[in-house]
Amino acid sequence: MQRFKVLFIALITLICCSCEDKSGDYIEQLFTNTELTNAIRSCLTVSKDTAIEHLCTDLRFVEDETYRMSISFIPELQRMKDTLSLYGEADIVDSLLVKIDLTCVNMGAYLGSQSGTLISSLTASHPDELIKGANNAITDYFRSSCNGSLTNSLNSALSLQLNNTGATQFWNNILSRYNEITHTPISVDFQSCVMSHLLSAFYSEMEKEEALVRADESHRTSTILQNVFGN
Repeated sequence: MQRFKVLFIALITLICCSCEDKSGDYIEQLFTNTELTNAIRSCLTVSKDTAIEHLCTDLRFVEDETYRMSISFIPELQRMKDTLSLYGEADIVDSLLVKIDLTCVNMGAYLGSQSGTLISSLTASHPDELIKGANNAITDYFRSSCNGSLTNSLNSALSLQLNNTGATQFWNNILSRYNEITHTPISVDFQSCVMSHLLSAFYSEMEKEEALVRADESHRTSTILQNVFGN
C-alpha cells in the first residue's frame, strides 16, 4: 500500500510538471506571429494617433508645461539668455521657445504620416515578447528601431516649419547678437535640438497610450487589439 501511494504521488507530480507552461509559449499557441505583429502595429497606430491628437490638436505643446519647449533642450541657450539679459534683450529667447512650440504643433500631420509609414512595415523577431513585455515595450521597440529613420524623414518638414513660424530667424538673431557681444563663436545644431524636443514628447505620449491599451479594453479600438490584449 505504501509503495502504491509513493507511485501515485510520483505520477501526479509528473503530470503536473508536464502541464506547467514554463516555456512562455502559451501566447504563441493562441496567436500566430503574423497576428502578434499586426497587434503590435495596431497598438502603435493607436498610440501615435493619440499622441499627435494630444500634443498638436489639443495644443499640449503650447499649453502644457510638461511639453512646452525647455531651454535645457538647447545647449548653451541659458548662457546666451543670461548674456542678452545684461542688455535687456532676454525676451527674444522666451519668444524663440514659444515659436518652437508652435512649430511642433504644425508638425502633427508630418509626424503622423511618416511614423505611420514606418509602423506599417515594422517587424519583430519575437513579437510575443513585446506583447508580454512592460507597459512601454512596444513603443520602446519602435523608438529603438525607427528613431533614425523617423528623424531623417522629418528633417525637411521641420526645417520648413521652423522658417514658417519665424523660429529660425529668431535663433539666428540670438546667435548673431550673442556672438557680437561676446566675440566668442558658438556652435549649436538648432534643428537637431528641436527635433529631440518634438520626438521626446511624441514617444512619451505614445507610451502613455500603450499602457492604456494594455490595461483598458476601451482603448483597444481594433479587433486584433481586443483579441490579443484581451487574452
